[in-house]
Amino acid sequence: MPIDKQILSVAEDESVRRTKHMLLEEIGFSVVSVSTLREVEYVINKSKFDLVIIGRAVNETLKRSVADASRRSLPQTPILELCNVSPVITGAEYVLRNPSPDELAELVKSIFHPKKPK
Repeated sequence: MPIDKQILSVAEDESVRRTKHMLLEEIGFSVVSVSTLREVEYVINKSKFDLVIIGRAVNETLKRSVADASRRSLPQTPILELCNVSPVITGAEYVLRNPSPDELAELVKSIFHPKKPK
């Protein structure tokens, strides 16, 4: 079932970037994957995104810079920070520590389609 949502995924490592991109597309999202601040700034000025995912292996300075650029250009777009131990992005709407691919997929799906309480 296609989901009409576009995700910006930021990861410095090419294999991680490709894997996350394929995972998110497989569950029905449109994905733009980038690795540098320059790429982030370019794409956020050209497209609308419904979620920004910043990978856990992204260095702290780049994480903060990406979050700042995203908040300036896409103020209503939530940020999902993936991290190993402690998050570095103040005010990230979502944080996931050491996620498996299934955990990442489930969280992203739940962001757009939250389960209703019974």
